[in-house]
Amino acid sequence: QNDELGFATRIFNEMVAELRQHHAKLEELATTDTLTQLASRKLVLDTLARQFQYYQRYKKEFAIMMIDVDHFKRINDTFGHLAGDAVLCQISGIFLETLRNVDSAGRYGGEEFLIVMPETEGEQAQQVGERIRKAVLRHEFVFEETVMHVSISVGITKVQTDDDNENILIKRADQAMYQAKKSGRNQVVYRADHSSIYLKGGNVISLSRST
Repeated sequence: QNDELGFATRIFNEMVAELRQHHAKLEELATTDTLTQLASRKLVLDTLARQFQYYQRYKKEFAIMMIDVDHFKRINDTFGHLAGDAVLCQISGIFLETLRNVDSAGRYGGEEFLIVMPETEGEQAQQVGERIRKAVLRHEFVFEETVMHVSISVGITKVQTDDDNENILIKRADQAMYQAKKSGRNQVVYRADHSSIYLKGGNVISLSRST
């Protein structure tokens, strides 16, 4: 009976350990983008929501950044989708090298990324965006025997006192990113509640009131 009990206990413990491993794997799949190993869309949006709640309680400013790879479809069409995947992975590596430990970078979808930067003012966020832009521009993206050069468009905003929810920040950052695209790509655009500033090659240019 003792042998049977010991055998049953051992089997039970093995089953529990296996279930825990499966649970950990499922949790990792839910929170990690399998290609880039950055946060998944769900996780980075949850992080943004928590950051907005923290701001409402403690009034600690924060900024977010939307990043899109310029002419990404051309990369896929010219070099293949595996080359495009390699570009996304290497850009993710640049994020990890450039950002602080407290910043959260996630794959928002396709070739778009969302970065949440706690306790960061607009000017600081612009400096970070410019560092990332330059790092991507300098980087040689290598896939097999192919070397590619890539640029990004960056849209930045920071939380405002009259923001009702975190989705408003995403909308503003998205608008800033498309302003960067519209203005020629390879740019960083900062948009506050009513104005934009864009940087190209380190030159800051103030724009008129945005709509």
